[in-house]
Amino acid sequence: MKLSIAVLSLFAIASTVQGSPLRSNEETSLASSSKENSSKKHRNGLMHAIYDELFGKNGEEDGTGKGRRHLTRIDSNDLRLVWKTNKSDDRLLRDDNRNENEINKMLLVMVTSVEEGAEFVLRPYLEDTNGFETIACGNRGCDGYLSLSLLELIENLPSVARIVPSMPTFNSFSGKFPGASISLQVDSIRKNYPNITGAGLKIGIMSDSFNVLEGYADDISSGDLPNDVVVVKEASFLDDAFGFSPFKDEGRAMAQLIHDIAPDAKLYFRTVAYGQFDMAEAIKELAELGCDVLVDDVEYFSEEWFQEGVIAQAVNDIVREKEIPYFSSAGNGGRRSWQGPYNAGPSCFENALSCHDFGNGNGYKQRIKWNAGDPGQVAELILQWDESSAGSPNDLDLYIFDTITGEELDMYDDMNVGGFPEEVIFLEDGEEYDLAIGHIMGPPPTFIKWKLGPQEGEIEANPIADASTIVGHANSEHAAAVGAASEKQTFGELKLQSFSSAGGTPISIDREGKRFKAPKIWNQPRFVSADASSNSFFGIKSSSGGARFYGTSASAPNAAGIALLMKQAAPNLSPSQIYKIMENTAIDMNEPGFDFDSGYGFVNGLRAVKKSIRQSEDATYQSVKIKNAGKSYCNFSEES
Repeated sequence: MKLSIAVLSLFAIASTVQGSPLRSNEETSLASSSKENSSKKHRNGLMHAIYDELFGKNGEEDGTGKGRRHLTRIDSNDLRLVWKTNKSDDRLLRDDNRNENEINKMLLVMVTSVEEGAEFVLRPYLEDTNGFETIACGNRGCDGYLSLSLLELIENLPSVARIVPSMPTFNSFSGKFPGASISLQVDSIRKNYPNITGAGLKIGIMSDSFNVLEGYADDISSGDLPNDVVVVKEASFLDDAFGFSPFKDEGRAMAQLIHDIAPDAKLYFRTVAYGQFDMAEAIKELAELGCDVLVDDVEYFSEEWFQEGVIAQAVNDIVREKEIPYFSSAGNGGRRSWQGPYNAGPSCFENALSCHDFGNGNGYKQRIKWNAGDPGQVAELILQWDESSAGSPNDLDLYIFDTITGEELDMYDDMNVGGFPEEVIFLEDGEEYDLAIGHIMGPPPTFIKWKLGPQEGEIEANPIADASTIVGHANSEHAAAVGAASEKQTFGELKLQSFSSAGGTPISIDREGKRFKAPKIWNQPRFVSADASSNSFFGIKSSSGGARFYGTSASAPNAAGIALLMKQAAPNLSPSQIYKIMENTAIDMNEPGFDFDSGYGFVNGLRAVKKSIRQSEDATYQSVKIKNAGKSYCNFSEES
């Protein structure tokens, strides 16, 4: 089975072009020299792969059927390419020989700059092409819509470092199991403290969209949401290239969960579906609007794993400077990951200086198989290593081989020197491969890690894959990543959802790109909370009406709702105090104390609110003694 290079290139992160290679002269092969001198087109390979699959290599036809089918399947499985129609086509058509269909396509992308100050050194040149619509700019790049017909013109601008599609995933889960709603003791909180309802507080919710499906009016009528939700920025009603909407109104479902817990809190929504720089702006906007708690359920594939990216920096800055607690979904990756120090072995294919030796007699091959029970489906395997995102000194490649014949089935060889330390390759459901990681140029890497994308299914690997999957801003020092706990908690069984992402990813590089003396590993997830929560429309349909919302996209807003109640009970609590109270009052799970799967345990809403009241100087709320609060939240009772 030969997989299309173009298809397997999709959703990889193209490398930047700034910087110079730091390599030993004696280790430079002719192939490496050729690769180092390759064009920007090679560096932006995935953008050109998308172009070729849509229009054919010469832009004269509507791509190949196979490529188009794979784009559709991937895009419909939460890996969302976001498209719109270029409204300036008449001007472009007069000066371009390409067909109207080609020029109409505009893709949401992130363009990084060769130097700081992108608002001034990059944005004017992008917009002067008449083929780029800016959404937001940060210090080192801009998010916006790029006309595919002008891809080569834009990538060859001197100020452009790299171009990569902006690809958010939202951490809901379509698990194939029913279940009862998990109680967070909200009824007990209401009974004991009827005035603690989130009144006077604001919460900022960040997800894909709020009312693209036009269901908000029904939610108001049914009482699932108030009529005064503030939508700071909504996702657009975009023209869709493949016949389905990329937006599902997860933000509205999250708002319903929070409203159930803190019915008098003011709800703010801001879409974060438009790129990393725009999401960083969203965090700042919601803070400026006076939000007391922030929560999101998004992960971008181009986020750095071993360094604070632009979103992680915004999270840490807001928590430290504005004293706003920040909750983020841990993710639904379970432990479908492998990591370890790079162990240089002999070269295993042409052009490689060395290949990683997996040890224990495996040599340079790792046997892998992804099982999702959906033949024909594909999942991405993403590799990153601990170098600066502003300019990696080395280049690695990913290869997959036939396990019987040893034939090379596919490879990804984007140029990483001076760019982003990441490679991506795709696996087909049920197929077994031998994976190899080759060191092509520069010094050997220190630490390497791969993880599977957001698709459902399990990964078999030898050596075993059971490493951390919490990465990006959810792994920030000052965030609270929230895992998901099974609905079986209703019966006192403390069981983690199998898909809930595990922590332990090391941070090796500081914001300036310098290596720490020792990697920093944050205690994430901090805790787990309930998913399988009831709402009016999102998730698995319920026989009793409505739907069950599974995944850490549900557990994060549930935990954030409890934080609102704590904040009302004790307005002076700092983010670290809120986190600490939730950790100290959590119901322990798995290993005693903290562990990287369940954090400090399952959020105990009643005890967290009670402890907050004890720490508050506000005597409005009377304390209530609670029996057996540390054992099972099913056993809370009030003492007179």
